[in-house]
Amino acid sequence: MVTFLASIGTGAITNGIYFLTESALGYGRKMNYALALVVGLCYIAGAAGIGPMLQRAGGRLGTTRTIVVTLLASLGVLCIVPIVAAGGTTATPPAWSIWITAAGFGGFTGCLWPIIEGYITGGRRDKRLRSAIGAFNIVWATAVILSLWLIAPYVKNAPLMVFFWIGVVHGISAIMVCFMSSEPAKHLDDSPHIVTRQYKRLLRSTRLLLPGSYLLIASLSPAVPVVLGELGIKLTWKGPVFSLWLVARLAMFITLERTHRWHGKRWPPLAGGIGLILSFAAIMLAPRCGPIGMQTFIVGLLLFGCSTGVVYVAALYYGMEVGGSRVDDGGWHEAIIGLGYAGGPACGLLGFLIVPATNGDAHTAVVLSVGIIVAVLVGAAFRASVGKPRTD
Repeated sequence: MVTFLASIGTGAITNGIYFLTESALGYGRKMNYALALVVGLCYIAGAAGIGPMLQRAGGRLGTTRTIVVTLLASLGVLCIVPIVAAGGTTATPPAWSIWITAAGFGGFTGCLWPIIEGYITGGRRDKRLRSAIGAFNIVWATAVILSLWLIAPYVKNAPLMVFFWIGVVHGISAIMVCFMSSEPAKHLDDSPHIVTRQYKRLLRSTRLLLPGSYLLIASLSPAVPVVLGELGIKLTWKGPVFSLWLVARLAMFITLERTHRWHGKRWPPLAGGIGLILSFAAIMLAPRCGPIGMQTFIVGLLLFGCSTGVVYVAALYYGMEVGGSRVDDGGWHEAIIGLGYAGGPACGLLGFLIVPATNGDAHTAVVLSVGIIVAVLVGAAFRASVGKPRTD
């Protein structure tokens, strides 16, 4: 339940804040890309830093449960900043308040999710680990879909009410954490466990694909409000329509949780990598497809969701299986995601620097720059999946 509630809040901000900034601040692609870049950089700092920080602290910061409560409470407080700055939920907030909240969410959620993943995967291996990861993915993915549907009625006329309810959800989550164990189960490095050479190859391969998938996600989220507008979708329906890719990802999570035949095979994540490139191009260029633009957009969303689902599950599983299900392992997983969160908007901004934002070719420049990077990552992932792993 904690994962579900926390994912509603973080999902609404991570995926939905760009609809809110379009409504409340009039942001277009360029400003949304800049905001997304800040969120991504803060996410990397939080995810990469939480493991070493906990090790250095050596328990002086309290139990792991106390840290989770503090993080969730802090996220709740951040939601109040735009409301206080605006003087209520009906006024327009100053831009700085949105940026503070978004940056804070990036940093604190980067710290939060490696710890939660440690609770989920600690003390598990093999089939039990795959089942735990599968259930975890299904829960948070469902919550993220729900978050986009829940914020839809408020986006146009009362965007600050979204922040209010997200704050309430994180407050409830913080209370529920008090009933969890004080520490996650210990990792199993000391138990007999053989990691095959193929698993090490697949870990290297999926850790190349994972930032590529999130680079595309982070490129899509700031741009999709404008793309949907070009396709004639009204503001209230933009979030629910965009959530189709999340529905497809959830379906893939459920499929992979039900069957374990994919583990140890290199073709599923590589197929996901190829699907990422094709679907991203379809989504971003859909307005240029004339009468079949909307159909192209929807097919692209569904393929994108399936592709990201395969890559995410494989990367998390091999990361935890080859590693030890520790906060550090989850931290590296989330920091790699953060590289995508920051890299996608950076490519978007680069595209607009190369070509003026008022020029329609700027959109194509963004698609090409991101697509080329991900294509290189897919090629490198294929090579890593068949090459000899390092023995360090």
